[in-house]
Amino acid sequence: MPLTITQVQGGQLALCDSDGNILAIIDDSGAKLLRTAARLHDGSTFYTGAKESGGNLADIKSKTDNIPSDPARESGKLTSLETLITAIKNTDGIKKITDAFPVGDNIIGRIKVTDGTRIVDVTVKDGLYSIRSDIVEERTFIAEFPFAGDSPFAANKQHVVIYNANATAVVRIRKVIWKPTTGTRTGAVPGYWYTWRRVGPTTPPVGGLITPWPSDTNDSLPASITCHNGPTTPAAGGSLQTFGTFTPQADEQKLTTLDAPTMAALFEGAGMTIYDASWGGPGVKPVSIRQNQTYEVVQTATPGTGSCYVYVVFTVIP
Repeated sequence: MPLTITQVQGGQLALCDSDGNILAIIDDSGAKLLRTAARLHDGSTFYTGAKESGGNLADIKSKTDNIPSDPARESGKLTSLETLITAIKNTDGIKKITDAFPVGDNIIGRIKVTDGTRIVDVTVKDGLYSIRSDIVEERTFIAEFPFAGDSPFAANKQHVVIYNANATAVVRIRKVIWKPTTGTRTGAVPGYWYTWRRVGPTTPPVGGLITPWPSDTNDSLPASITCHNGPTTPAAGGSLQTFGTFTPQADEQKLTTLDAPTMAALFEGAGMTIYDASWGGPGVKPVSIRQNQTYEVVQTATPGTGSCYVYVVFTVIP
């Protein structure tokens, strides 16, 4: 039997049957609003009174508290997401990007790379942009190769050899200077000299080791980079890349006194500059010596006498 709630005279609410007969007056003062109607009927079923605990509300709560889940779908996806997030982050944020950049120019904005103390930054010089770093800093060294004695210039002798056997470090030749000594020798003038790079020597140089001076006493020469003054076992094999030849004058090799020196003897460094990396201008790399390569200054087949030094200024990127 359908029931209705109707407002009657006096403003009270009455519970009526389908014919309008009043079955009960609803007391709407305070918390008794629904407690007056203890049982409701929808035409086929009686409903018990709804309360905050028990009855229909309790049934709804029990069902919502026990909504079934699918761990295979829900937990599995959450675990995968957590694993992915962990893999691409660290305490400082994104750690790496695995997707390749598209072909062409990709502008990623101004960036700085740091180890927490030192910073890699972008610098501009003469309109050229480069990454300058004090994290991976080039170390500068000066090596002195003395040529002294009555017959120091043997035929085809490797007077200067810088050998790089380091797997990662790069040696860059910055300047090579020929400088006469204070003594005077007598004898034959040797022939011209070669400067070259030997790529892939099958025999590395042995003996005649010298220790270069670092420009900063805190710097050290990386392992497997060696300097040889007339090695007892010369470097051999591989391919040669000649950078040039030069022929010092008699006074520059100290076969005569310097009463009338040539202009070459008055060059920077009080000697003859054989090579200077700055000759190429900005942006031109100096001669680089990589793993299993040498830089050599070699006398040709004409032996001779003299007394001089060759100084090689080079840097190393560890």
